[in-house]
Amino acid sequence: ILALKGSRFEVRIRATAAGVSLLSPAVPGYEGVMSPGHLLLRLQKSGLNLVPTDDDAKFCYKPLKSKALEEKGCNDLAHVVGVLDISGSRYSSSQGADVALVKIRECGYVAPEPEPEVQAEVDPSEKPDPEVVKAEAAKKEREELMAIMTKETLEDKKLKGISDDTEGWRTVCLQPEKWMMINPSKFHLRNNKPEPAEGCTTHLNLIGVIKEIYPGKDNEIETVPALLKETVKKLLRLVRPLVFH
Repeated sequence: ILALKGSRFEVRIRATAAGVSLLSPAVPGYEGVMSPGHLLLRLQKSGLNLVPTDDDAKFCYKPLKSKALEEKGCNDLAHVVGVLDISGSRYSSSQGADVALVKIRECGYVAPEPEPEVQAEVDPSEKPDPEVVKAEAAKKEREELMAIMTKETLEDKKLKGISDDTEGWRTVCLQPEKWMMINPSKFHLRNNKPEPAEGCTTHLNLIGVIKEIYPGKDNEIETVPALLKETVKKLLRLVRPLVFH
């Protein structure tokens, strides 16, 4: 879910592999699933503009980021959708065109509920197939084990590095050729040179940072449908979060 907070209200858009839908504000006629471009164009024609331009940035006193940085940011952030919460950083606007700051936080990808299977009628007098019973028992055991493994507390998730707050947010820095996790308490000054947090290093993409601070999370990322990632990428390119959020 993409949440865009404005001065008057918040806009929430749900992204799926099939497209996007408007959750709030509730507007009659916007209940269906559409492409990102179609939804945002309809909203723009209705007076709600979520597709900002470079001129809008100047009017809002938002420093522009380079096109290459925006493109890389949208691509990499879309690739980790579903397994990380992503938020803007209030310090990003104070940086130059080739530096953007984003906050990330671990979460779990929740796959859509599958369609209920039609149960075939079973003859009570018929003995169950031992292989089927064995397979079902093994499947149940795997599901129970996975539930235990994914039930983590906030303390379990504090691996290394510096959290922005008690909710587990971490700040990552994007530059044209690299990503890194930084210590936000040492990056408050305008145009302060970004350096990796203690114990961390630089990486070519966001996946490298995730492997470093959330070991094993990269495997979960691969389970997220490619069509969902593509939908989010198109949505991010239009709303331009690295500049306006």
